[in-house]
Amino acid sequence: MLKSLLSALVLVSLLSGVAVAQNSKERYVVVPADDKPFSVSETDYVRLTGEGISGSRIKIEVKGPAEVDMIYFVKKVSGDNPLLGMQIKQYDLKPTGKGKVTATITAVFPNNQSEPKTTKFEFEVK
Repeated sequence: MLKSLLSALVLVSLLSGVAVAQNSKERYVVVPADDKPFSVSETDYVRLTGEGISGSRIKIEVKGPAEVDMIYFVKKVSGDNPLLGMQIKQYDLKPTGKGKVTATITAVFPNNQSEPKTTKFEFEVK
């Protein structure tokens, strides 16, 4: 009976450890330094940044086994003063399986006379 109780206690401890690890607030994020193709694992997140002049509309299109997990609207400040001039949007992509992912970020400028700025990223989920 003591052996069964110890076995059950060990099992509960192991399961609790797994639950804590899965609920961790830590994640491994890959941030590309350029637009060259790269590889990630299924447990990685990929952070991509879109930028435009103030008032731009920034959007992302994702094709392949990944989805947008979180969107950040970034505001830069100097002391209490917001810095004007740039609009920044960051996207955290979460892989949903293995394969090739193409993410295209487009910034449409507020004057609608300039060509939209498009940046394409490709990565392989292994």
